[in-house]
Amino acid sequence: MKTRRDPLERLLRSASQRVEDGIDDSPSFALEARVMGFFRRGRFEDENSVVLSVIRRGLVLACAFAASAVLVSWLETAPATSDEISASAAMLQYFAMR
Repeated sequence: MKTRRDPLERLLRSASQRVEDGIDDSPSFALEARVMGFFRRGRFEDENSVVLSVIRRGLVLACAFAASAVLVSWLETAPATSDEISASAAMLQYFAMR
């Protein structure tokens, strides 16, 4: 039965056993073209992009909630215009009766 080896240990062992003679380290043209094509199209799906989109949506909802709370509190604390009109009308009637 095979024992499960550490992937890092396997990688380091295979790297140490690499033969240096006649190996071309440069990638092929086809591989470079595919990598550049994916890069230009932006098709890299990363788990960070999903997390960032959720955070972005949460931030937008929090800002909308905060703006609506400020609007509601401003509307409740704003003086009613009918009180000002009735006060000025009462003063006009008072001075008209004199």
